[in-house]
Amino acid sequence: MYRLGLDIGSSTIKAVLMRDDVIEQAEIVHHYGDLLNGLVEIFTKIKFNDVCKMYVTGSNSRIMEDMLPNKYFLGDIPAIAEGTKFLCPTAKSVIEIGSQSARS
Repeated sequence: MYRLGLDIGSSTIKAVLMRDDVIEQAEIVHHYGDLLNGLVEIFTKIKFNDVCKMYVTGSNSRIMEDMLPNKYFLGDIPAIAEGTKFLCPTAKSVIEIGSQSARS
C-alpha cells in the first residue's frame, strides 16, 4: 500500500511517498508564497498513481481542506512525534526548526 505524506509549510512543501514501511521517494519544493503552483509542482514530481492514503500537515495544510474528500489533518507536533518514532525510535528528544518557528 502506498501512502503520501505532505508537509505544507510557510516556505516549502515536502512530500514523502512510502510503500508499506519503506520510503520510496522524497521531494521538496520552495513555493515562494504560491501554494497552488507549489502543490502542482510536488504532484508532478511524485509518482502517486497507487496512493491509498494521504496525510497532510504543516502551517499551510488547510489549503488542502476542500480538495481532499476524506481528510485527516495532523498537527505539526504529533506529526513530528510520529516521524521520529518511525525514523529514530530510540530518540529521547527532537528539535524542530522551520522557517516560521522553532520547537524542542
